[in-house]
Amino acid sequence: MIVRRHLRPLGTFAVAVLAGGVLLSAASAVPSAVAGAQVNAAVGYWDDIEVDPAVFAAAMPERVIVETTDAQQVAVFYSENRVPVASLDEISPTLIDAVLSVEDREFYEHGPIDVQGTARAAARNLVRDTQQGGSTITQQYVKLMRAAAGEDDAEKAAASEGTLNRKLVELKYAAALEASASKDDILLGYLNAAYFGDGAYGIGAAAQHYFNIPASQLNLAQSALLAGLLRNPNGYNPNTAPEAATARRDVALSTMVANGKITPDQRAEAAATELGTGSFDLPNGCTTSPWPYYCDWIRSTLLADEAFGATEAERQDNLYRGGFTVTAALDPAQMAIAQGQLDTALGRQDVAAATAIIEPGTGRVTAIAATRDHGATQFNIPVQGQLQIGSTFKPITLAAALQRGFSPTATLTAPHPYVASRGNSPAGGFSNLDRISRGQTDSATALKYSVNTWFVKLAEQTGVQAVADTAFDLGMTSMDPATRRVGDGDLSLTLGAFETTVLDATNVYATLAASGVACRPMSILAVRDSASGEALSAPDPDCHQAVPAAVADNVTSVLHATGAPGGTADMVSLPGQDWVGKTGTTNEHGATWFIGATRTHAAAVWVGDPRGPSYSARGVTAWGRTHQTVYGSTVAAPLWNRVMADVTAGEATSPFPSPGPLTVSGFTFPKVVGMTLPAARAVLEAVEADVTVTYDPASDQPAGTVIAQTPEAGTSTRTSAALTVAGSAS
Repeated sequence: MIVRRHLRPLGTFAVAVLAGGVLLSAASAVPSAVAGAQVNAAVGYWDDIEVDPAVFAAAMPERVIVETTDAQQVAVFYSENRVPVASLDEISPTLIDAVLSVEDREFYEHGPIDVQGTARAAARNLVRDTQQGGSTITQQYVKLMRAAAGEDDAEKAAASEGTLNRKLVELKYAAALEASASKDDILLGYLNAAYFGDGAYGIGAAAQHYFNIPASQLNLAQSALLAGLLRNPNGYNPNTAPEAATARRDVALSTMVANGKITPDQRAEAAATELGTGSFDLPNGCTTSPWPYYCDWIRSTLLADEAFGATEAERQDNLYRGGFTVTAALDPAQMAIAQGQLDTALGRQDVAAATAIIEPGTGRVTAIAATRDHGATQFNIPVQGQLQIGSTFKPITLAAALQRGFSPTATLTAPHPYVASRGNSPAGGFSNLDRISRGQTDSATALKYSVNTWFVKLAEQTGVQAVADTAFDLGMTSMDPATRRVGDGDLSLTLGAFETTVLDATNVYATLAASGVACRPMSILAVRDSASGEALSAPDPDCHQAVPAAVADNVTSVLHATGAPGGTADMVSLPGQDWVGKTGTTNEHGATWFIGATRTHAAAVWVGDPRGPSYSARGVTAWGRTHQTVYGSTVAAPLWNRVMADVTAGEATSPFPSPGPLTVSGFTFPKVVGMTLPAARAVLEAVEADVTVTYDPASDQPAGTVIAQTPEAGTSTRTSAALTVAGSAS
């Protein structure tokens, strides 16, 4: 009577709930006066409960599936091993009967609360002084959804706390759910959400984990076992507690007999069956991926790219919840080529090799590889390794100069050694590898023989920051103006003395090969919802014209000289392909490089010691032969050749375009001091500057050399130029 009087204002549903024994159960251990107060409080609390629709919309954590364009699996990521089942038709009927028998036999008959079941549970609690179940499947599902929707540990814990308030909130959510969803949908949602122990969430994962079959193929004994796990997934785990699991399975079978779902003979036959469970773990993460380096890069992208959330926390949550499928950019055939050629060449030794292959004009990274076992190092050399790139940087300096008015046919002298008039020089000056001083030399010859001092003078003339800017524009992210540590006098930049990654170095050459179109290197091509197939946000390659096409095409045109007889890359041969490339060697042979491209593929090969430039690449054994002195042409270039020969095999020739006329952009007045007068005139005519000349016969510089200029290099407006030249007009 007391209970009925207090319940009257709550309405029909609340009367049924409280009369069914929920409050009686909660108040069983306290005096009746206190219990009455609890009921009064509950009445007010019920009216104040607001149902948040977002709880019903929150998805249970699912897997992130990563696959290639031809559906080969790269990796699976998950926080909860869950394999969602799309409909009840995909679940064995015996499993459904077993779950309903042991969890909620009148699920399809009662509303959001089983009044009789709750009363029975309340009575048991009074007799045994315990707090036992009585929750319907709808209530259990609501509890799981509220926990999944919690934004932090406190909210998740609140969904399971043992309080009357929590129970009332749960009941109100259950009522709202049953008002908006069918019983079939609720049952399916519950079976996909429930925990079945041993890391298996949902019936799809449970059937796969314990029996290595889909949920549709579960037999009676297997169904009874899994249904029994729901009450205590850890205590009844068949892989750790087989006796308890067997006893619980048999209870489930008996309950199915009592509910008329199976016959006693069927029960006996199923009970005589061995458990037959195993632990068929699904792969999780990159350790078991066939391409662990690439997998590692994809995972990093999922956590770093704003396509997957505006903040780090959002991206973490996105990966945690999963439910989407990623299409990776990798090409399995090219991955096999890259890894196979690297392993054949070097195997496993202190000196390592790494490579990356990029599609010019798209940003698609088709392969990355290294001669290190990812599981042992957990360090992604091609993507993370900050490495000096030696003379492979020189085409960048040429691009910067061409963009600012330098002519590819203009000449500079290249003395050995050379002490810069402006900028930092090492003790004794910059030197050429062959220790030869060269007279008037054009860009093709300078690249062909990789003449250091020629490029130092070109960088001095162009400006170090201008060169660094062009490197960034072409795709070298370490040259970001906001973060780089390159000073105005750091002329060693042009010799590759500053670090970048194998991936970014490859991308620079991909940009040049694509006539100046730069793209972000892409590990992910597309993302879709795993259930609906709907396209989701994916990283943007941001392809754009980074430098004028004429600049890039002039660089690749000149760069062909390295493969000519006597050039540093004359050992490279790609029959049927038009290719360009450049060797590179860092100080003291700390590492060597070859970077090059066709119009369809750009690739870099680095050979060095991952511990750093202080560890020399001398003594590397490649293809069974030990090399004490190593240059870019020694191992890196032949290795690049083998990789690219396999990658381009059978492809039609795609020639580089003939360069169009150069126009000056990002104008700064060029430096022509140190050039011969004809070379200086050519440079200044390219920027449409009128030239007047005076001579200084008293100068100690070689006759015909420009010794002063007005305006100084770096002026931002085009004007006439006044040059002072050593010697006399005659």
